[in-house]
Amino acid sequence: MFVSERANHLFAEALALDPNVRMAFLTTQCGEDRALFDEVSSLLEAASQSEMYFDAMVESVSLSALADVDDSVHEGKVFGRWRLLECVGRGGMGSVYLAERADDAFEKKAAVKMLPFGMDSDAARQRFLQERQILADLSHENIAGLLDGGVTDDGVPYFVMDFVDGQAIDVYCNEHQLDTRARLRLVLEVADALQYAHRNLVIHRDLKPNNILIDTVGRARLLDFGIAKFMETGDHDSGMTRYAQRPVTPAFASPEMLSGETVDVTTDVYSLGVLMYVLLTSHLPISFDGLSLAATIERAKTAVPPPPSMLVPWIHSDLDAVLGKALARAPHDRYSSIDNFANDVRAYLEGRPVAAREPTVWYRFSRFVRRNVLVVSASIASAAALAGTAGIAVFQAAEADRQRDAVVLEQQRTRASNEFFGGLIDELNNEPMTSLQLLDRGTALLQQQYGNEQPFMAYSLYDLARRYARLRETDKQVALLEQTVAAAQAQEDNALQAAALCRLSGAVSARDSALAQQYAAQGKSLYLSLSAPSLEASVDCLRMFAREAGQSGDIEQALAYMNEARDIARQADASVDVRGPVLGYIAHLYFGAERMAESLDALDETLAMLANNGRANSLGYLRVSANKAVTLHSVGRLPEALVTWDDIVQRLRASDYEQRGSAGFLNQYAHTLARAGRMSESLDLYREAMGVAQAAGDLSNVARADLGFARGALASRQYEVALRHLDQLRAYAAQNRNADLGVIRGGEVLRIKVHRNSGALDQALEALTQLLQEIDYPAAQRGSHLMSTIIEAAELHRVRGDYDIAERYADDVIVRMSARAVGDPFESVDVGRAYIHRAEIRELRGNVTGAREDVDAGLPSVESNLGVDHREVVVAREMRDRLLGAD
Repeated sequence: MFVSERANHLFAEALALDPNVRMAFLTTQCGEDRALFDEVSSLLEAASQSEMYFDAMVESVSLSALADVDDSVHEGKVFGRWRLLECVGRGGMGSVYLAERADDAFEKKAAVKMLPFGMDSDAARQRFLQERQILADLSHENIAGLLDGGVTDDGVPYFVMDFVDGQAIDVYCNEHQLDTRARLRLVLEVADALQYAHRNLVIHRDLKPNNILIDTVGRARLLDFGIAKFMETGDHDSGMTRYAQRPVTPAFASPEMLSGETVDVTTDVYSLGVLMYVLLTSHLPISFDGLSLAATIERAKTAVPPPPSMLVPWIHSDLDAVLGKALARAPHDRYSSIDNFANDVRAYLEGRPVAAREPTVWYRFSRFVRRNVLVVSASIASAAALAGTAGIAVFQAAEADRQRDAVVLEQQRTRASNEFFGGLIDELNNEPMTSLQLLDRGTALLQQQYGNEQPFMAYSLYDLARRYARLRETDKQVALLEQTVAAAQAQEDNALQAAALCRLSGAVSARDSALAQQYAAQGKSLYLSLSAPSLEASVDCLRMFAREAGQSGDIEQALAYMNEARDIARQADASVDVRGPVLGYIAHLYFGAERMAESLDALDETLAMLANNGRANSLGYLRVSANKAVTLHSVGRLPEALVTWDDIVQRLRASDYEQRGSAGFLNQYAHTLARAGRMSESLDLYREAMGVAQAAGDLSNVARADLGFARGALASRQYEVALRHLDQLRAYAAQNRNADLGVIRGGEVLRIKVHRNSGALDQALEALTQLLQEIDYPAAQRGSHLMSTIIEAAELHRVRGDYDIAERYADDVIVRMSARAVGDPFESVDVGRAYIHRAEIRELRGNVTGAREDVDAGLPSVESNLGVDHREVVVAREMRDRLLGAD
C-alpha cells in the first residue's frame, strides 16, 4: 500500500504520543482533510493490532517453549550430588524438579531448578546465575534457601534449593478456611522475609501466590528470586529495564514495574498489597485480562482498586485504608518500607490505630476500647460494685429523690407544652400563619411565661431547636441550642448538655468547621463520661460520631453508630420525631455509599412509620418521599420516580405547603420529567419553581431552575440562551461561598454538552479536561455528577472521532451503572442507555457484532422505562435493524 509522505510523517508523530491523545492530535493536524485522517488512522490501527499480536506471540512462544519440553527426559539424571525424580513445576524462568541426594551421604529431598530448552540465551543465563547468587546470600526461615548449584554437561545452569512440601498461599488459605486474622499473620511472615531481603539490598519483584508456599507446619516460605534485582545500580542490574524482558505477572506488578521505570522497595510493597487483597477478597484489585501491553500499562497507571470492603462487607475499614496506601499508584504515596506496611497490619491485629488513617480523637478512643475491652468492662463493673458496697442505703435514698425529681420535671414539661399550644391557639385569632410563624410565636410566648431559668426549660429549648431544624432554620436552631447548653450546664445536666453540643456541631459545621470541632470535642467528652446516657444524648451524639466516620470514608462504622441509635430509640419507644431522623440519616449513608436497595428500604420504613402515626401529609413525610423519588431517579427507575413525585406534589398542594420548600420539590420533579423526555411539562414546573424560589429569596433553587432552563434551551438548540443561563449559574457560585456543588457541577457538564452540540469541540474538550481533574477521575468512586461527566466524556470523544477513548469511557459507565443498580441492573434505564451508547460507538468502529449485542442488552430496559414510542427507543430500534441488515 502506498503511504503519502505527509501521512508517514504524522503517523510517526502520533505513534510517539500517548494513545489517549492520538486522535485529538490527528483531528487538529488533518483539519478538513478526511482522506489524510483516514490514512493515518488506518496506520495507527495496524500498529495497534501488530503490537497486540507480538505481545501475544511473546507470551505464547515462552509458554509453548515450556509446554514442548518433555520433562521426563531429565528424570533419573544426576546433576552433581543430586538425582532428579520428577518435574513438579514450571515457570517463566525454568522447570523445577523434585530431587534426592545421589551420593548416599545422607537422605535429603531438594528442589532443582534449571532452564528449559529454547531459552538458553545469554540474558536468560545471566538472570539464572543472578538468582543463584541472590539466594546464596539469603538465609531466613521464611525463604527457601540455596543448597547447591552448577552447570550440566550440556551447559545448562541449575541450582538446588530446599524442597518445600506445601501449597500456594491462596490455595492453602481457602482449603483450610482461614479467617481474616490467620491470613494476615501469613502476610506478616511474607513481609518479614521481604524486609530481610530488602536489608540485604534485594528486591523480589515477582511476588505472587505461586511463589509463596505454606509448608506442612503452616509456615510461609518465599520462593523464586528469579527476577529479583539488587538495589544497588550498575552491573547487578543486567540491563533488565524493559517490560518485555521481564518475566513478571502483570496482576501483581506495580505500575512502574510494568512501564519499565525505576523500581525500589515500594515495588514489593505494592505486590504484597495485591497479595493481601487477594487473600482477603479472593479477587484481584485490578484485572488485565485480554489487554495488550500498552493497555495493561495504561490501566495499571490509571485504575483504582475498589476498597476490599466493597467485595467483602465484613472487612474492617482499617484494612481498606491499609490496602489503599499499599496499592497507591505513585510509589511515594505508598508505605516507604515493608516494615511500615507490616506495622500497620500488626496495629490492626492488636486493635491499635493504623497509620494509614486520620488519627481523630474518636478513632483513637475506639481502638483503645477495642484492645482493652476486658479492662474497660472490668473497670465499669468494679466501679458499679464499689458504688454498691459503699452505701446501698444512700443509693436507695438518692434513687428515690431522682425518681421524684424526674416525675416533677416531666410534669413541668407537660405543663409547659400545654401552655405552648394553648398560647398559640389564643394568638391565632382566626389569622392564617405559616408553621415558621407559629413556631416563632410559640417560642416567644414560652420564654416570656417561664424564662430560661426553670429546670424544665432547658428541655423545652432543646425541643424547640429540633423543630427549627426540621424547618431548616439553622440560625434559630443554633441560638436555641446555645441557650440549651447554658441552661443544662447551670443545672449540671450533663446528658442534655452533651445532646445539645453534639447537635450543635452538626448545625454549625457548614459555616464554621473549627467551631463545629470544638462543640464535637466537648459533646464527645461529656457523652463518654455518662454512665447511663439519655435518649437525647445517645441519638444526637451517635449521629455526630456517624457523621465523623462518614466524612473519613468509614461508612460501615457510621452505619454501626446509626443502627445503635435506631436500636436505642426502638427500645425507648421514642417518638416519630426521634426515630424518623435516625432512619433518614441511615438512608442518607446508604445512598452516599451507593447501596441503593438498602437506602430505599430505610426510606420505606420511615414512610410507613410516619403514615402509621398520622403524619402522611406532614412536611417531613413529603421530604422523605422526595428522597425516595431522588433515589429511584438515580438508579434509573423513572416510572416509579414519576409516580412518587406526582404523589408528593398533590400532597404538597392539598396541605398548603406550597410556600415552604416547594421550590426544591418542583425543581426535582421537573428534572425527572426532563429525563423521561417530557420537556414541556418539565419547563412549566421549572417556571413555577423559579417564581416560588425568587419570592422566598431561595438562591439555591433559583440556580436549580436556571439549570433546568438551560437544559430546555439545549433541547431546542438555543445554544446562546443555554449559555446565558449557565453563566448565571457561575455568577451564583462566585457570589455564594456555600453554593450547591451539585448544581454547579451539573451546569459545567451541561456547558460541555452545549459546546459539543454547537460544534465548539475544542472548547468542549478543554472544559471536560478541567472537570475530570476537578472530580479526580478515574480515582473517584463516587461524587457529585461523576457519572454524568463520564457519560459526556464518552459522547464528546465519539463526536470527535476518538472511538477508542470513547469506548473506554463507555465501558466504565456500564461497570459503574451496573454496580449502583438496585436488583437486576437490566431493569435500570441508565444501564440500558449505557449499553445503547456503547453500541453507537462500536458501530462507528465497525464492530457490528459487539454493537448488536449491546443494543440487544440495553433495548428492553429502555423500552420498559421510557415507553415504546419514546424517541430514544425509536432510535435504538432503528440502529438494531440497521445492524441486523449489516450481515
